[in-house]
Amino acid sequence: MQLPEGSVILIIIWGMAVLILWNLYHFGQALRKKTFIAVLALASAGLLGGIVFLHFHQSPNLPGNRIGLVIFPLAEEADGTNGVKIDARGFAIADMIGERLQQTPHTPFYQISTDALLEAAHQDSLADLGYALRFAEQAELPVIGFGTFKIGPRTNHHDSWQANFQLFDLRKTEAADAHAGVHLKLPQQFGSLQEMTAELARVILHEWTGDEKPATAVWQDRFDDELLQRYYAVRLTVAADRTEPALQQARALLQTDPDFAPFANLYGCAMMAHLRRKTASKMEWEDSLRSAVPWMKRAAKRDSLHGESSRLLGEMYIRLEKWNEAERALLQARRREPTDSEIYLLLGQLHVSRLEPLGFRNELDLYEYARRLNPINIDAGLAAAEYLLLESREKEALGLLEQLHRLNPNHPGVLMSLGRIYIVKGDAVKIFEVYERILALQPSNADAYYNLGIAYYNRDDFENAVKLFERAIALNNHPDARMYLAQICERQGQIEKAIAYLRERIKLSRGDDDKIAAEARRHLYEILLARGGIPPHLRPDSLKK
Repeated sequence: MQLPEGSVILIIIWGMAVLILWNLYHFGQALRKKTFIAVLALASAGLLGGIVFLHFHQSPNLPGNRIGLVIFPLAEEADGTNGVKIDARGFAIADMIGERLQQTPHTPFYQISTDALLEAAHQDSLADLGYALRFAEQAELPVIGFGTFKIGPRTNHHDSWQANFQLFDLRKTEAADAHAGVHLKLPQQFGSLQEMTAELARVILHEWTGDEKPATAVWQDRFDDELLQRYYAVRLTVAADRTEPALQQARALLQTDPDFAPFANLYGCAMMAHLRRKTASKMEWEDSLRSAVPWMKRAAKRDSLHGESSRLLGEMYIRLEKWNEAERALLQARRREPTDSEIYLLLGQLHVSRLEPLGFRNELDLYEYARRLNPINIDAGLAAAEYLLLESREKEALGLLEQLHRLNPNHPGVLMSLGRIYIVKGDAVKIFEVYERILALQPSNADAYYNLGIAYYNRDDFENAVKLFERAIALNNHPDARMYLAQICERQGQIEKAIAYLRERIKLSRGDDDKIAAEARRHLYEILLARGGIPPHLRPDSLKK
């Protein structure tokens, strides 16, 4: 067992203590033999206890000698021309190669999710090798795979497949260069999609390690091409944030095999994505998740090789505020798949006391570890930036967000976070530049109108601020816009309208921890007290001591 960091110092201190005790006992005769043995035993117990403490509180290291690998969805060749569309088949090939490498014993790789790649990169450019290399270099990805496939002439009433594939070790190249990759030698033709991905995984391992390792069987082998394409088509739909059709398609797929864990996981993922997109109420979340938890628990029991079911179960428990159950599910997911960065992002929502035994001092440690595992985990970057802002480390937060923005210039979450910082800094040029981009991408983004309204409010441009806050309310009944409208009305002497907005905000309270609703109650009381709207027996000056 490798000693935890800091153990050497403890051993040196213990050795010095033993030396002093020996001198006191043997030369100075200041200690009796029994006393010497007792103190020596106590010092040794302290050493052992200190090493055990460091073992359980050391900062987690990345897995052994394994390397994060991203395989870009393969582009389809048509009539000798590279296609630019990422379809379900190209996504399936990339994912299945990664799955085979992930499940091969003693693999040098761990797979960085293809779903994360689709979220972080421009989907319409993923089939371009130049773009893929530039993106990978900017994201500091260590190893990537890039390839094309085409469907050849039919043999024995079945499609035949052909593939070209390159492997890039970006740690060994100073610049992204299409000639720096290794072209893998592949057979001219394959009889099935599964056969092609198995051979690609085998050749990648051979190129990397020199071993002729057999390809590991994976769950995708039990299904035909048509069903696999349906499965990956749904995952692409979820990645494209088209959650309503994704949910319908995932439900239909689940009905084909209700006991199959990947189908259950896909349906759970699509359901939660849909609830997030529609900004569902707490009650709707609870009703949906209570029915989903039992079959997600069954999925987690059935699939002991993967952590996705347990991770999704943990996320559901967090939404239901069942913290002990969430911790157990997430730790199970971590034991099964310790390289899944999403697990660490979810662990960050638990109380910090639950993190310390895992070796993390705070939530920021978790987010940074998640980003080390997966440099293209945008949500982990956003969470880290939010933590830095709460700690008043604005410069670091801004630097991180600008790095994420360079990686994905069109990510709404990154743009929104940048916009909020620019509002606080009062940088008018960048404020309007960012929100113009957000509204070009998402014309119905109520939060964008709300934040832009704050920018106008801070400049005392109440006319435009009112229009933007009212637009935010019209789009999704934005509760906090009412607080600013109340303040504007009050400053303009429209007290009745201010009172109406405050009462509306109080009715839209999100719970006991809704600080803005509490502020609305306090301010409403002050207005009513000032204008004599509080009954005499409830006024502070008339209450009995």
